[in-house]
Amino acid sequence: MPEESPKISPELRRLLKELIKELRQEEEKPEEEELSEEEWEEVRKWLEPEKPKLEEKPKEEPMEKCPECGEPLKVGWKRCPGCGVKLGWE
Repeated sequence: MPEESPKISPELRRLLKELIKELRQEEEKPEEEELSEEEWEEVRKWLEPEKPKLEEKPKEEPMEKCPECGEPLKVGWKRCPGCGVKLGWE
């Protein structure tokens, strides 16, 4: 006995026919060409995140030495951290 086809709505039948048509068209499309090495290089450059620029190291303030103990000092300090002598900057 032949198998009966399922009963489907006309709208569903139309959608299935459209889908089948689209699938057949997809099969008929030619394969896409491979990218050349130059094109791949351009794609890689475009996709690579921009490398962060190296931040310049902050310039250190000039160092001086304590007149009493020779401890390194930064210009502007009021007292020497080594011996506590009061500093008088010019």
